[in-house]
Amino acid sequence: HFLVNSIAKNAKPNTYIGIDIDHENIAIAQKKYPNASWIQKDITQIKISDLPAVSRILCIEVIEHIPKWEQVFNVLQDAAPGTKLLLTTPHHLSEQKLLQKNPSYWKEIGHCNMFTKKMLYDVLYKAGYADISITRTNAALYFELSRLFHQHAPCIRNTYYENNLSFPEKIFWQLFRTDLFSTKLRWFFPLWIITLP
Repeated sequence: HFLVNSIAKNAKPNTYIGIDIDHENIAIAQKKYPNASWIQKDITQIKISDLPAVSRILCIEVIEHIPKWEQVFNVLQDAAPGTKLLLTTPHHLSEQKLLQKNPSYWKEIGHCNMFTKKMLYDVLYKAGYADISITRTNAALYFELSRLFHQHAPCIRNTYYENNLSFPEKIFWQLFRTDLFSTKLRWFFPLWIITLP
């Protein structure tokens, strides 16, 4: 993910902790960002209060993979007051449309949940977060996956992307990811086109 990569590359040594249940993901992260602390563990079994003090939590594309997703928010409740949370998950309408295009999509990528805006707001409020802002970003990924599914490409880690998209398509989707639209590019391209679900 663009944001995680940016933070990991620019952070000072030992100022951030990464957690993942998958040993392959941990191995990749340790090799790519050796100055960080990495923990291989089920996020629902983590106690934030047992970790060094944290000021920000990034929960990036996690809750859609966890059957008992409510437990993630029980973990987040353990964060110190004032801790900032950035949580991302696929838009529920995008997920529905992608499942129509490729019924095995969830099985291939490991998703088991989808969330509406109200669901997220309610569970975050219950977990103690009061200043909540929910926005849609990076819906370009929906169009990427639609294109890949049209080619009957499997959705397995990142190999489907590397092996099945043409070079011009790769450049296009890298260019028009909405991460770039925190820059002045937003004045030159109608962002709503790629943030439709």
